[in-house]
Amino acid sequence: MLPYSIALLRVWGVWVPQDWWPAWRKKLYPAYTVFVICFVYANTLSQIIELFTTYETVKGFINKSFILLSTIAGGIKGAHCILHRQEFINLAKTLGSYPCRAESPEEEMIQREFDEKIKHMNRRYITMHLFTITTLTIASILRDVPKGELYYKAWIPFNYTSPPRFWSAYIHQVIAHYFDLCMHAGYDTLAPGMMIHACAQFAILGHRFRLLPERIKERLKESDDINESQELKALETKKLTECVRHHLQIFEFAKTNNNIFSGMIFMQYTVSSLVLCMSTLRLSQIHAFSPTLLSIFLYFLSMIVQIFMPCFSGNQITIASEKLCDDIYSMDWTILSTSTKRSLTMIITRAQKPLRFTSGYVLTLSIESFNSVVKTSYSAFNVLHGSSDF
Repeated sequence: MLPYSIALLRVWGVWVPQDWWPAWRKKLYPAYTVFVICFVYANTLSQIIELFTTYETVKGFINKSFILLSTIAGGIKGAHCILHRQEFINLAKTLGSYPCRAESPEEEMIQREFDEKIKHMNRRYITMHLFTITTLTIASILRDVPKGELYYKAWIPFNYTSPPRFWSAYIHQVIAHYFDLCMHAGYDTLAPGMMIHACAQFAILGHRFRLLPERIKERLKESDDINESQELKALETKKLTECVRHHLQIFEFAKTNNNIFSGMIFMQYTVSSLVLCMSTLRLSQIHAFSPTLLSIFLYFLSMIVQIFMPCFSGNQITIASEKLCDDIYSMDWTILSTSTKRSLTMIITRAQKPLRFTSGYVLTLSIESFNSVVKTSYSAFNVLHGSSDF
């Protein structure tokens, strides 16, 4: 489940590989985690110190914090993954156990369809981030290295004018930036991937509901006397109970998922909105044929997609939960007993309240909320752009 996300989180050091052998490799992994944390957080701290010790104007502050906000967010995501890794694993176990597990070839086909959708979405997102960071790095090498300047402004506790010291500081920043890429790409595809998996569960549940009358018909063909028997009623009750249990499990899965990611998605909203505003300011200050224009524009697009991913996935799960009503309504009700029909009516009533993911328990994840965030960022850009400091 979510192989690309898990692989990137393993690189950052926050996801212990369960299938490693021999066992000593797994025992050494915590040491690797500590190394990555120190390596990345040292880079973040150096940028923060540089930002506040050389503060002069609002314009300079914004230009220096352009990449810093994403760096800080990456470190926070890493800490969040370490604290909640077992909860992520429990969510994966829930999807692989009854009643969420695919039980038939048709359900396996549904699950594969959504798995491919998740892989396709994650591949494009990771590729875009990799291309963006690589472009920023190449632009920095062409622009900054000939002048003896670092990848970005940072406080270095030694004089780095000599080539060996300069390259050690510069390579540290580049590698730390790629570690940030692993965290952002891995974490940002983890939460939307879980949401799409919830959509798959709704699709499987809808299939099970539609299959309920078919199973009753098959049992009726086996015997002409079964129509009024207790066996038929027991079969209906059993299958309906399984569907209800699955429905409740999906809501519990979604609730747990929302509790884990809600605060972090809200942080991502805030950070990406600020970076969007700063990126627009930077683009307005760069000449049309500047060599840094492409890298800043790609970074700007990455921030937009970073907001769009959870909004799109949250919108998809809302649509999937609403579609369940149509799946139940399209069943062949005529063959079912009166008690089963009443139960289905109650299930439809409950399903009419769609499942919605929230950001910080305040903002609902949807396409509308994505539009609102972009509009807010643009409004902030207009205020700053009209300021005398710019």
